[in-house]
Amino acid sequence: KGTPKHLTDAIGDFSVDYIQENANAKNPFFLYVPFHAVHSDVTGRKDLTQKYLKRGLKPRIAEYASMIELLDQNVGKINNALKDPNGDGNNEDDITNNTIFIFYSDNGGLFNNTPLKGKKGNLTEGGIRVPLIFRFPNVIKEKSVTNQAVHCIDFLPTLAALTGVDITSLKKKDGSKPKYDGASFAKILTGEEKRISRENLFWHLPGYMDERFSPSTLIQKRIEDEYYKLFYFYEANEFEMYNITKDIFEKRNILENPTSAEMEIALKMNADMLAWLKTKNAPTGTWVKNGKKVPYPKLNEVKKYLNE
Repeated sequence: KGTPKHLTDAIGDFSVDYIQENANAKNPFFLYVPFHAVHSDVTGRKDLTQKYLKRGLKPRIAEYASMIELLDQNVGKINNALKDPNGDGNNEDDITNNTIFIFYSDNGGLFNNTPLKGKKGNLTEGGIRVPLIFRFPNVIKEKSVTNQAVHCIDFLPTLAALTGVDITSLKKKDGSKPKYDGASFAKILTGEEKRISRENLFWHLPGYMDERFSPSTLIQKRIEDEYYKLFYFYEANEFEMYNITKDIFEKRNILENPTSAEMEIALKMNADMLAWLKTKNAPTGTWVKNGKKVPYPKLNEVKKYLNE
């Protein structure tokens, strides 16, 4: 307190203090740590930035690398605080085995995410595929890996399931039951199941964001053990489709030369996308040229690619 420091260090230090204050409390504690790093304005800690400048990195990249290392240091600091909450060097007060520890990013990297296509602000894999690590000793098997697609909307039901809270019995003040968009993947983490029942995930952004984004909707669908993505771009009235299990780089637009089986999948995804948009009454904005509402993609519209 009262000592100037990089924001990342300040957040890390606060988190350690919070753990020390609550580790032995009667009730469980919840600590949400939304680091600013790595984010613009990209500003590293001076000593670490100098370290990377000396390695020959360009100034902006050196700042970026500095922020990444600083983030690593502070995640490690928080992890160590769980192992030794009172900081006396003795791990007898270790609370790691009784703590769910989650490491997660909200979007892809700001710069090059090779081999993934795109970056933060894109709906390609470089923009939305992010690290997600859960640790819960004696509940989640160490070093277990799954390719089940999940989203941050799934955290609430998952954490409720892992902590034994029945959210299905909860009611709002008016007596109605709250609706949850997410699905629990707790049994995926514990190894009890391989898949959750949900097949589809959706992203809908009807506006603009600099050069990285224009109005579009994306559906990601699981077909058995493979994942497909179907993009719809409102301005051009065009689709793109990728099998991201076989083509994580999103290089082959399936719709340019689809097999009959792939076209069948595309038609199903087109229908599911349209049904979701209508169910959610998702906004699409209006055309500047005439003020009319931008329409949803039509049912079976992906068929037009077979005739071009």
